[in-house]
Amino acid sequence: MCLFIERLPSHPDYRTVSAKDVAEVKKKVKQVFPLAEEIKSKLKHRYKEEQKMRQEVEKKRQAELDKEEEKRRQEEDKLKLEELAILEQKKLESEEQWMREQEERYHELQEQERRKASQTDEQRDLPTNNLSSHSGLNNERPAVPSGTLEFVPNDLGDMSLIQPSRQDYVPPQVPDRELKKNLTINDIPGSPSPSVDRSTKPALIDHFTSPFGGSGLRQVTVPKDLISQFTAIAQPNTDKNVETLGILFGSLAQNAFHITDLFIPHQTGTPDSCDMEFEEDLIDYQDKLNLITLGWIHTHPTQTAFLSSVDLHSQFPYQKMLPEAIAIVYSPKFQETGIFRLTSDRGLDTIGRCKEKGFHYHAKEPPLFENCDHVTILENKKASVSDYRRK
Repeated sequence: MCLFIERLPSHPDYRTVSAKDVAEVKKKVKQVFPLAEEIKSKLKHRYKEEQKMRQEVEKKRQAELDKEEEKRRQEEDKLKLEELAILEQKKLESEEQWMREQEERYHELQEQERRKASQTDEQRDLPTNNLSSHSGLNNERPAVPSGTLEFVPNDLGDMSLIQPSRQDYVPPQVPDRELKKNLTINDIPGSPSPSVDRSTKPALIDHFTSPFGGSGLRQVTVPKDLISQFTAIAQPNTDKNVETLGILFGSLAQNAFHITDLFIPHQTGTPDSCDMEFEEDLIDYQDKLNLITLGWIHTHPTQTAFLSSVDLHSQFPYQKMLPEAIAIVYSPKFQETGIFRLTSDRGLDTIGRCKEKGFHYHAKEPPLFENCDHVTILENKKASVSDYRRK
C-alpha cells in the first residue's frame, strides 16, 4: 500500500503509465484498506495481550523476590535472636560462676575464722596446775594472769613484745556485708541459716540508664536561647536559600549531658545540603575546652523539620558514638523546630547497613527516626557560640 500510494507517484516514469493501469491499481488499494485496518486492530489487540502477560510475569517475579527477601530477613532476625540468647546464657553462666566463687571464698574465710576461734578457746582452757605462782621474770611479783593486760612487769620494757589478749583479737577480713546478705551460712555446726532480705540487694548499675525515666537514655539539656542564637547566625544563608550547620558540644554532670557550646564550622551549603570543611578547627576547639560532642543542628530553608535520607546518615556516627546524641532541625519557612534521633530498634540497624550515598529512598514504616523524649529545654540559659567560618 505504501509503495503504490507514497512511492510510485514520485517515480520519474509514473506519468508514462496508462491511466487505465493507474485506475486499476487505485481500485485494488481501496479494497485493501479495510483489510489493513482489520489486521492493524488484531495486531494492537495481540500487543496488548502480550504486554499484559509480560506485566503479570514481572509482577509474579517481583512477588517471588519480595518473598525471598522477607525470608532472608526472617532468617537474619532468627540468627540475631539466637546469638543474643547465646550471649545472654553466657552472661548468666558467668554471673553464676562468679557468685559460686564468692560463696566458696566466703565459706573458706568463715571456716578459717571458726578454726582460729576454736584454737583460742582451747588455749584458754588448758590446765594450769603445773604453773608457778610467779612469772620467773621477777620472783617478787606475781605472774601475769592468762588473758589480761592489767599487770605489766617492769622487766618488759618493750611493749611490742606483749601479746594482745583475746578481747583485743581481730578476726581476719571477711567479704563485704552486702555480699554476706546474699549467701547462705550452713557449714558452721549449730549455726542457723540467716533469713535473707533480697529487697535490700543493690540493683545492677548501668551507665546508660537514665536517672530521669525508663527511656534508657541519660537526660540532655538544651539552652532555650540556643536555637534563636543559631537562627540569627544562619539568617544570611537562609535569605539566600542555603542550609547552615552547627555542632553541639557540652559536658557530663550528675549523670546528665548539658549542651554548653555551639560551634559553627567552615562549610559549604546548598538549598538541601551542607558540608563541613576544615575539621581540624573542630578537633582543636573540642580538645582545648575538653568538651563532649552531643549532636548537631542545621536549617531546612525550604522544607519542614524532619531528617532526610542524608540527615539520617549524618546522625548515625553521632548516635553510634553516644546514644544520647541529638539532631536539631529548624525550618524558618514553616517556623518548625524538631529534635530527633534514630530509632534504636530500626533506624540504627537500617542506616548502619545502608551503603548508598546522597539522597535516596528509605521506607517510612517502621519509622527510622523519632522525636527525642530525653531532652529538657532550660530557661535563662545561653550557649557559648564560636563561629569558625573563614571569610
